[in-house]
Amino acid sequence: MDNFQSEKQQRLLVEPLYSSWSPGIPFIAAANVRLFYALKQDPLVPDAVFAPLKQLQGKDELNGTLLKVWVLTARKYVELPQPFWLETVGLGLTLWAGEFEWQSGLWLRWCDEAVKVISTLCRTGCIGGTESKSRKAAG
Repeated sequence: MDNFQSEKQQRLLVEPLYSSWSPGIPFIAAANVRLFYALKQDPLVPDAVFAPLKQLQGKDELNGTLLKVWVLTARKYVELPQPFWLETVGLGLTLWAGEFEWQSGLWLRWCDEAVKVISTLCRTGCIGGTESKSRKAAG
């Protein structure tokens, strides 16, 4: 867990890359994230991460779907059918084709029961409302 100054520092490392920098390649910049590199191993926890984007997992590895969701029920993980609705928190998950922080792509988004994505209120230049269509998770 970090303190408030550390949290601001981490945002300051990431935000300028999205708001004022154009490298000409898709990238991801993040702060205070855990990188899980192997099963049953402790994650790496760097203060900030920068990496070019590339597809890590293909449809073949997910039996033809782009997204699977599991919930813990009676101490067992059970795969949820589509649409992915998490009753205990009153939220769903959906894949959304759109742009966020100047990066077009297919994103995992929170949604309501009608599978309408929950809008963002991000800083200038961000697009992330409901103007783009949600996409079914099936491949």
